[in-house]
Amino acid sequence: MTQHPIRSPQEPHISYQLWGMAIAGLCLSGIGLLLPIMTPIMMPLLMVVAVGLLLQIYNQSRKNQQLHKALHRYHQQLAKLEAQQPRFQPLLDAIADEQQQRQALERRLTELQHQLDQQQIQYQALDSQLQAVQEALDKARSQSQASEAKLLELTQENSAYEDWIEEQEQRAKDLEAQVTSLGTERDRLQTHLTEAGASIATLESDRLQLEETCQEAQHQIAELEQELEETCQAAQRQIAELEQELEPYRLTPPIYANRPPQMSNEKFVRHADIQLLDFPRPEQLAEQAKHHYHRRSSDPTPRPVSLNGIVDYLRHEFTNYDRLCEELGSYSRPARNILKARVNAQIWERLSEMRLTLDDVV
Repeated sequence: MTQHPIRSPQEPHISYQLWGMAIAGLCLSGIGLLLPIMTPIMMPLLMVVAVGLLLQIYNQSRKNQQLHKALHRYHQQLAKLEAQQPRFQPLLDAIADEQQQRQALERRLTELQHQLDQQQIQYQALDSQLQAVQEALDKARSQSQASEAKLLELTQENSAYEDWIEEQEQRAKDLEAQVTSLGTERDRLQTHLTEAGASIATLESDRLQLEETCQEAQHQIAELEQELEETCQAAQRQIAELEQELEPYRLTPPIYANRPPQMSNEKFVRHADIQLLDFPRPEQLAEQAKHHYHRRSSDPTPRPVSLNGIVDYLRHEFTNYDRLCEELGSYSRPARNILKARVNAQIWERLSEMRLTLDDVV
């Protein structure tokens, strides 16, 4: 435990300087009694000295008692704080700093005591300085006032120390509440830590399983990559073989205006030369198709024509579709369908270039 230089007071003691002043007053009284001639002069002076000494002794004793009581209370409170040192080490460090300040205060008190001792030495020299008694008394009065001012400052500092101790006690209470809350928080964090440990163990197991799965997947990927490479090589070989086989067929096939004698109908219609005449204007096309179908029907009332009807009209009137159909045999329906599809595709392409829409169809 930390040792403190200031001890608990036992009994208030009177300064040696004051005792010296009292002895000097007695000596002056004796001189006055021995020398009756000086009695009318010395007695009032001695009375003033005696009264001043008594007042100083009384004030000094009272202030020493108050100071010792305050220091005693300070030691009691400091002992309580030291009993809680394991729990409040930072606060004890602050108290240690305060002890250093208190030691500085004690050094100041020692200096004051030394000054009082010097005053006692000065008062002992009153035997040889009776002529300067009044000056010495004035000097002592001024020094006493300075001492009282210093003691007043010390009292104020002591009061400030008491306030500081109360503040430290409040801080100690706050720290205790914080320690309690930190203990609760520590328990909660410990619980979370335990749960996190379990989760980490589970995640570690999952990680090991994933590593094994990844290794197996990498092995399978390596096998698949090898198979893919082999497949690609085989495909490249097949592509090379197919290119060699297709090389004779890469020439542009001929276009036939008439079917050769030995050529099949399907082959002819696939390579037949399809010719398109100039189509009417979009705003006239629907009207011409309507009149065309009206002439071919027995209905006296003209009817609207759809886009499919317009395509059929253009296929028969503005292409060589009918002539190419004459090149085909009697039983050539599949070939006719192929030829019709090719002609219709080119008609639709021409109509898209003309930008024919439903608004143009009446």
